[in-house]
Amino acid sequence: MKHRLIKSAGLALGAVVTFTLAYSIPWGGFLMAGFLGCLFALVKFGSSRQAFYLGLMVGMLIYPAQLFWFHRLFGAAAIVLWLILSFTLALMLLLARLCFARFNPVVAGILFPFLWTGFEYFRSELYYLRFSWVNVGFAFSSWRVLPLRVLGVYGAGFLMASYAAVLLTARRNGIAAGLIVCISALLALWPAPMPDPGQSLSQVHITGVQIESPSEAAVIMVLNQLARKFPQTEVFVFSEYTFDSPVPDRVRA
Repeated sequence: MKHRLIKSAGLALGAVVTFTLAYSIPWGGFLMAGFLGCLFALVKFGSSRQAFYLGLMVGMLIYPAQLFWFHRLFGAAAIVLWLILSFTLALMLLLARLCFARFNPVVAGILFPFLWTGFEYFRSELYYLRFSWVNVGFAFSSWRVLPLRVLGVYGAGFLMASYAAVLLTARRNGIAAGLIVCISALLALWPAPMPDPGQSLSQVHITGVQIESPSEAAVIMVLNQLARKFPQTEVFVFSEYTFDSPVPDRVRA
């Protein structure tokens, strides 16, 4: 029992460290394979309840660090938002644990990337809050490697989850780990395409403003103020909740 607790704590710590480094190092996105590998390993032993609470704990250790600005916007209510994200992670680990209890490790390993991608897509696109922040794929924002550009955010997350599943279900984990390290290093060191020095790069002037649930007249007034202050603006960007319906014709005009 004591050995299991120590191993769980070590894997949870590994998940926190790799996730944080992946978002802290410009080319550290490949470390997300380690983050997902630690999560995947957590659900291979222990009970469903332990998997859920460990997921909740890991979430509360990684999400507030990346979304600390929630506190500046919402004060103490930010804890609720962090908990919602953490609950999603905990629920995902609970389902992964149930897969391990129901199926053999190979089948559970195959299901893991689909579960992970499904939960990321759900919390980002399919419910009211649309918490798309700190997805695994966003850690690759500075990458210019062709496969990741083609895969997109959810595809990158699926690829990292697949790496983790291969690592933890392979009969010879050492060989799988070596392959993952080599592939990750190759991707991390892949030279990013540089623009031609002789090529002139066009610029687009963008002005954004945060304004929530205003009247149509208030939006027009703000637009006029911004146009006078920043006459070079080509694109005006308003925040979410500016409109709850299509942009009115007067505002577009």
